[in-house]
Amino acid sequence: MTDSGTDTQQAAQPLAGRSFHMMGIGGAGVSALAQLADAWGARVTGCDNADSSFTALVRAKGIDVVLGHGAAHIDGGSELVVSSAVPVDHPERVRAGEVGVHTWLRGELLGELTQARSSVVI
Repeated sequence: MTDSGTDTQQAAQPLAGRSFHMMGIGGAGVSALAQLADAWGARVTGCDNADSSFTALVRAKGIDVVLGHGAAHIDGGSELVVSSAVPVDHPERVRAGEVGVHTWLRGELLGELTQARSSVVI
């Protein structure tokens, strides 16, 4: 028998205990994933080259956003999320590989998240 309170919490926050660093958080797609991951219980940070309306939106939700990209953003504790536009030789991706951090393409993480709950996709 399972604890229905625990089951309810897991359903409400299926990403609790996970941590993501999202490159390109100033864009529409990655910022949307950042907000969803945050709402589902993950710790989320992100970076982008410039501020945008999307960085303002995620900051307003309490998500830490830094400007610029660099290997120092990879702390070994967060999964890395990148768009397919980020080359595999980018310093953040290289550092993630060096410290054993899993790197998700944005679309891959979206696929995992749609499996966590019933989804309606348009």
